[in-house]
Amino acid sequence: MKMAEKEMDKNIDPWVRVSIMIVSTIVLLIIAYIYTGSIFPRDSSEAIVFQNALLLIVLGSSLLEHHFTKPADSVFNSLTGLITLFSVFGVAPRCPWIIAASYCVFVFIVSIVCVTVSTSKNMVGWKEKVANITYKLAVVLGRSRIIFSLVFLFGLWFFYTIQNPMTISLIIFWGIFLAIWPLKIPEMLSSLTFDIQKHANPIGTIMRIDDPNISRIVLDTTDDWGQSTPKICVLPDGKRRWLIPLFSQFQDGKILGTGLISNIDAVGISGNNNIVYNPSQKQIIPSEEEVNTALGGGKNSKLVGFIVERSSISTIRFETIDSCSCSVGMLLWVNIEGERVFYQVTAGETNEESFSSDKHGYQIASAVQCGVFNAKEGLTKFNWLPAMNTPVFSSEPGHIVELNALNKDDFVLGHIPGSKVAIGGNYIEGYNYHTAILGVTGSGKTELAFDLIRHSVKSGIKVVCIDLTKQYEKRLSDMNPTDLSIDTKLAQDLSDKLFAVETGKYGAGDEKNALGE
Repeated sequence: MKMAEKEMDKNIDPWVRVSIMIVSTIVLLIIAYIYTGSIFPRDSSEAIVFQNALLLIVLGSSLLEHHFTKPADSVFNSLTGLITLFSVFGVAPRCPWIIAASYCVFVFIVSIVCVTVSTSKNMVGWKEKVANITYKLAVVLGRSRIIFSLVFLFGLWFFYTIQNPMTISLIIFWGIFLAIWPLKIPEMLSSLTFDIQKHANPIGTIMRIDDPNISRIVLDTTDDWGQSTPKICVLPDGKRRWLIPLFSQFQDGKILGTGLISNIDAVGISGNNNIVYNPSQKQIIPSEEEVNTALGGGKNSKLVGFIVERSSISTIRFETIDSCSCSVGMLLWVNIEGERVFYQVTAGETNEESFSSDKHGYQIASAVQCGVFNAKEGLTKFNWLPAMNTPVFSSEPGHIVELNALNKDDFVLGHIPGSKVAIGGNYIEGYNYHTAILGVTGSGKTELAFDLIRHSVKSGIKVVCIDLTKQYEKRLSDMNPTDLSIDTKLAQDLSDKLFAVETGKYGAGDEKNALGE
């Protein structure tokens, strides 16, 4: 379901849903009593139509799926549909029964796959593609109104005639119940009683919007302007969007607030253009996860800043929202053209922006591109940069990003700080190339050298160490190294003979013979 549809669905008051469910259930039970003599028919052919089909349509549409169908709901709906069909297996026509049951089995398998893949900690590459495909199939085909309508129509078609008064009554009931949702009757009932309470309170005027989504607002109130409480802004074109407050500063006797405009519709709100509102107590506020997902951060993400000028393909610069939200080595990501591109923080600096006679100080962080993650190739470079004001995300506290494309025999250089993103590769394939280990004192150069030696020897490569510090023999004693050095006396003797060759008579024949021996 699209975000706007989901928000519209949320705008239905709970009392309306409960009322629709109660009235529909009572009407259904009355129909059952009139035509079967009991509100709970015991005959399997009657039960499949009444309590197992229409009743589940009522409960599913009014109560169970009051926001939108989730893959887990589709698992339940398809399994319930199968159980219902199995109750009439012995009396139902075989071919139509197989078609209906196959539909339920297909939805069940797709939904189970979606739930399984989506709960994986490392949902990237093929897992992400499978999750996207199965999600769309599950939430559309697994809706209670679709599955249980299929079972309901199956029961009517094969157990009752079209001319039967009960059949006509049930079809009319089914048609009316399904029609009230697309006709927006529940939304209309909600607005009749509580429309006044849904008017939000104005708190400021939009001064300017920096393309595409950074808004500057002159605030009329000292209310909290923090990320914890999203606001509602009415844009110049009349569209209503949820806005995430970022920071505020004092200017010319006024408070100037800065916010990030999301693409989440704030439906059911009356207001004037260019005005920002506080949501009313009646308004359902989107969660932080919903906001971050809409902005491109995904699950378990935290908004840390937005892209500013002088960013490039290899290095981005972004303004931090919280002065303590970033650190050197930290893993970040940005959504570019639908791709999650990872970056690593390398530096930070302070900056200043002038607003009339006042100045706003803030922090700018720099981060180098790590690339787009691919389960086969690891992190590969992305060929473009994010647009101005694009949101930048990190993982939320307590959640660790885990990405690994290394094979079992690859050499692991280490992990990106604060994550489980392994960095390394097939060192053995490129061991003939020149390699240098550079770093300041205490950064781990020697330990990395020992790890490379052990990895190389384990892979069957002979290693010669020029040990100027006499550390290697002791540290590598478990590998039984061979000492290729010579004793002091022989070293002095060789030195003397080399000197003799250099300083001997013309040709130095005798001296060379002595050195040769």
